[in-house]
Amino acid sequence: MRVIRGAGIDKEFDNGLAQERPLDDLDREVLKTGRAAYQQATGAYGGLTLHSVLPYVAKTNQRGIDCLKCHDVADVEVIGATSIVISLADDMAEIHRIDRRLWIGQAVVQVFIFLLVRLIARKAVARPLGELCDSITANGHDKDFTRRVSACGRDEIGQTGAALNCMLGEVQDALHGIQLPGAAVMREGVCSTSRPCFFTPFLPRM
Repeated sequence: MRVIRGAGIDKEFDNGLAQERPLDDLDREVLKTGRAAYQQATGAYGGLTLHSVLPYVAKTNQRGIDCLKCHDVADVEVIGATSIVISLADDMAEIHRIDRRLWIGQAVVQVFIFLLVRLIARKAVARPLGELCDSITANGHDKDFTRRVSACGRDEIGQTGAALNCMLGEVQDALHGIQLPGAAVMREGVCSTSRPCFFTPFLPRM
């Protein structure tokens, strides 16, 4: 921390100590404009620092005090400033630690969400779709139109299973209608010749 003297103080008193002189452009800017200024910089040991310069402005009523009674300067003239350099190394290290923890926490949450979505998708999509595929494959293999697929749920898979069951029922009814006349013919047991007819048509299971 340094106290910087303005030109008005130098006129009243001596030039002061060397450390009371403005050392950089930030000090001179504040003495010229009367506005506080802040700047990040790299310290002597490579750490990040915050350089703050706060002006002292002489006023007739500065928090109830008339500065012009003690200083022979004009009203609202900058008579000095305070230069403060604060190390941000510890704060930046803490920010980096928090940042790493946030990244690790985010990675854990993402893995958990991925596993949860995978479990839900497997239970709600993969398993019903696999059962539907197995039922269709079995029906196509053994021609058993009495088998029905598990059609639970109101999603697309459940609607597909329900439509397939409806189609299997219609096919079963159609085959049943064909089987009845065929069975009646077979009960006659004779063909146009005197030799019995042993023709047996292939009929799927109903």
